[in-house]
Amino acid sequence: MSNIKHYKWADEDFGYNTGKAEFKGGKTLSCFTPEGGSAEALELAASILDIDLAEAGYLYNESTGEYEYVEEEPDEIPQMGGV
Repeated sequence: MSNIKHYKWADEDFGYNTGKAEFKGGKTLSCFTPEGGSAEALELAASILDIDLAEAGYLYNESTGEYEYVEEEPDEIPQMGGV
């Protein structure tokens, strides 16, 4: 029986302060903390928080290997009525 403990974390600053580690018998076996804002950090945070990156506005740029955040623009801008 393996007593390896797996630990993953991500905080409210999406794609930053995220990582994963493995421990056994009080010793760290591995620890991975990707660079904040990197594709690896965003993918890890998304998996931990169960977020679909595309639905959240992150599009993968194959030429850079990173995600880019794209804000949706409203389809229609409401018109203010005058008298």
